[in-house]
Amino acid sequence: MNDIDTTNAIPFDALLIVSYGGPEHEDEVVPFIENVLAGRKATPELIEKTVEKYQKIGNVSPINEECRALIRGLLQKTGDVVLPIYWGNLFWHPMLDETIAAMTEDGFGKIIAFCTVPFETEHSLRSYTSAIDTALKKTGISDISVTTTKPFGCHELYLDAVTDRLLEILDYSPWDAACDMILFTAHSVPKTDAALSNYVQQLRMAGLQVIERLKKIVRHSKRHYDWDLAFQSRSGGNPNAWCGPDIHDFVSAMPEKWPQKKRVVVSPVGFLLENAELLYDLDIETSNLCHANKLEYVRAFAAGSHPNMIALMRRLILDSGSSRS
Repeated sequence: MNDIDTTNAIPFDALLIVSYGGPEHEDEVVPFIENVLAGRKATPELIEKTVEKYQKIGNVSPINEECRALIRGLLQKTGDVVLPIYWGNLFWHPMLDETIAAMTEDGFGKIIAFCTVPFETEHSLRSYTSAIDTALKKTGISDISVTTTKPFGCHELYLDAVTDRLLEILDYSPWDAACDMILFTAHSVPKTDAALSNYVQQLRMAGLQVIERLKKIVRHSKRHYDWDLAFQSRSGGNPNAWCGPDIHDFVSAMPEKWPQKKRVVVSPVGFLLENAELLYDLDIETSNLCHANKLEYVRAFAAGSHPNMIALMRRLILDSGSSRS
């Protein structure tokens, strides 16, 4: 548990950061995968295939360290929010149910939860809220309330952070607007799920807003930006039933559709935190596919603990408090 300072009264007594979780050591990979696949038909072949992916990224997901960085960022800022900070994951330690149990043992009952998912879909909403509800029931205490912050994928502070991460790449490596394609990526979901929350429209609006921000920067203002949205990490099933285009299909079509393009610049706008899917699906699979098609591949980091993201978390907490007043 850690504390952040406040000068304003808000109707919460603790902050809970809720994330996915991931292994941080080789010995944790299989137990983590088993947690993720619990309740599904997880064949030994599927587990082995997933283990192989983790082996290729060093058996460590960066997502837990990313959560620690968020907490460090919050602790470095003082003045408008003070709450004890707790952190719980859906699928790996610190586990969400254990964290909520610890919060109740420490006497906290009015909790504000920040879920590390920028763009909310019906599936992600159910995943996080169901996990929170299940954890609350395990405590056996009836007078605990948990309020979740609003989705933030189209918030100006998040888009500012995404823009800065993209600029880090564009300013570091040689830039040729005529030869570059900026690809914003997000996790693919079933189209029926996406339609319930205008998921694709939100992502396209976010991409457009990032491009507009680039154009307002003096050193980029006279450049034309070709960009698009592609999806990654599809979980299975009929490809036609999922949001597309898949990033691999997009890249494979580029030599014929955009022969002038020589580089793919990826911005994972749909992900707040660096994670195993970005490392494997993008930095290994998509990177290899780009090279096979004689395209250069570069990727911006996820927004993570960017100062604007820390400011946004604090703003979301305060706004949630105001809406309850």
